[in-house]
Amino acid sequence: MVSFLKSFLGHVGYRVVNARRRWGVDHLDDIYRIVGAPNKVREVFDVGANVGLTARAYAKAFPHSRVVAFEPVLETFKKLVKNTRSNPRIVPNRCALGNFNGITTCTLQEDSRNNSLLQGLKDELHASSERSEEVQVFTLDSVKERLGIGVLDLLKIDTEGFDLAVLEGASETLRRREVNFVYFEFHHLLQRESAGQLGSLMDVAEFLRDHDYRFLTIYTDSVHGHESMGTYNALFIVNSNEFKWRF
Repeated sequence: MVSFLKSFLGHVGYRVVNARRRWGVDHLDDIYRIVGAPNKVREVFDVGANVGLTARAYAKAFPHSRVVAFEPVLETFKKLVKNTRSNPRIVPNRCALGNFNGITTCTLQEDSRNNSLLQGLKDELHASSERSEEVQVFTLDSVKERLGIGVLDLLKIDTEGFDLAVLEGASETLRRREVNFVYFEFHHLLQRESAGQLGSLMDVAEFLRDHDYRFLTIYTDSVHGHESMGTYNALFIVNSNEFKWRF
């Protein structure tokens, strides 16, 4: 029966992959395998939550979790609140996370997923825009202290190139090893490829290495044909004796 289904799906353009034997297919599967059970994930920060799709996915995947969702742009934040109001374990916050506490300018794009606090982006995802909005920024360290959170089980960051700034604002939390997993989006491998554009994997990887985090795997969302960039995510884990596994 399995062979028939694989053959049939192959004819219509699909391929069956055994996620239990593959890393880098779904970060939720990979986290499950390491922690042992989804109910062990209790505290999640969704930084760059947009309209709440990922926050809802996390709340469903981790049934005992609290998902704190950060989205600074007012119009997008309203959609986040609307889309998550049925789940009390999702806590929307209208602010950005970064490496300072204060106010900055967010450039707005037609697709809200491409809104960015980085100025002067020039690529196919970020056309020149005259729309912007002043937004509030806090460091993760200050927010975590204000909320009284101990250990973050998962820190997800999708901030259109602002990811390193988010981590810089979490330096004290990372130094204390109070984040178990870091999952973030990137568009370039090397720093020199991302000049004037979105951030690179190497910038963030070096920062996390210096805070004793280990690279696990990469997830590919898309590869762009007209520019030397793609949309990828990477998963890192804190070096800890708590996590022992072999697959």
